[in-house]
Amino acid sequence: MKDGKMAILAIGSTALGFVLLATHAPGGLSLDKVRAVAFGHPQEEYQQQVMLERSFTVGAGGTLVVDVQDADVTVTTGSGGGASVTVLAGGRDQDWVRQVFERMHFEASLSGNTLTVHSRDPEIRSDEWRRHRGVSVEVQLTIPSRFDVQIATGDGDVSLADVDGAVQVRTSDGDVEMGSVTGAARIATSDGDVRVGNVGAGADVKTSDGDIEAGDIAGGATIQTSDGDISLGSLNGSEIALQASDGDIDARALTAERITVRARDGDVTLQSVDGALDASTGDGDLSVHFAKAAPATISAGDGDVYLTSDGTFGWNLDLSGGDISVPSGMVVQGKIGERSAQGTINGGGPALKVRSGDGSVVVKMGGR
Repeated sequence: MKDGKMAILAIGSTALGFVLLATHAPGGLSLDKVRAVAFGHPQEEYQQQVMLERSFTVGAGGTLVVDVQDADVTVTTGSGGGASVTVLAGGRDQDWVRQVFERMHFEASLSGNTLTVHSRDPEIRSDEWRRHRGVSVEVQLTIPSRFDVQIATGDGDVSLADVDGAVQVRTSDGDVEMGSVTGAARIATSDGDVRVGNVGAGADVKTSDGDIEAGDIAGGATIQTSDGDISLGSLNGSEIALQASDGDIDARALTAERITVRARDGDVTLQSVDGALDASTGDGDLSVHFAKAAPATISAGDGDVYLTSDGTFGWNLDLSGGDISVPSGMVVQGKIGERSAQGTINGGGPALKVRSGDGSVVVKMGGR
């Protein structure tokens, strides 16, 4: 269906409880359908209405741009060349639901191969919310699987299926749940959890208050949460940065030229590390398994440090903590004390510097 400018729509109701008004855009090339239903039930019962439906003919490789206020966004993908937009609104006061929808001025348009959905802030006064109760708005979209996606919502959750393309998502207050992405992924939420599948070309994920879970990420990554846990699969790229101000960090494998891990108050578990490592936790334990020998600086303000490796790699050791443990069978040249150890291990190699303020430091090379 070719796109055209949306005509102005009027919504009304009858004593019998419904009206359906549909109008063609200029030239009769597209159809907007707006349904307003007053079901005749008491206002105390929650009801949801389909407020807007549109269909478009698009090609693979296009772009979806969603910029809406106070709405959940759900995107599904398919193998065909069609796209659809459905806006639903629900609440207990149906007249108020319609008023809020009209104030938001939803628009859906296609320009070239870019599908855009936009709405305005309904600018609801506090006394109106108290009088009419809340209204929920959801935008449901279907697009081809090979599409770039850009989503911004002021206050709402975002759900996105697998996408063969790049993804940008921003919500001020809501959870983000996504499938796998072949391109880059940039995700930000001020208050909510983030769950992402595999990412093929780098990830930048931030939440101010929530957990972050992700699968395998290629192309490097920056993952940050102010209050929540981080759980990751295998990551690789030129640089990896992980930060949790108040939560645990767990990563299956990290491979990069430079790896930075920060946890202010939580445990850090790095199951496999290949690259120069700078890792610290303010109050928690820190466990690292090295896949290869590389420079490493590790600190735990008040926690234990446990280091293992796949092989008997050579290191230059500089360890200090509440208690130092180096297996008796390990060849160490230097000084080993109860609270510190300096010297070389297995002939020397990259610098391995470990500090623990009040915890044990355990080194076990050649096994876990």
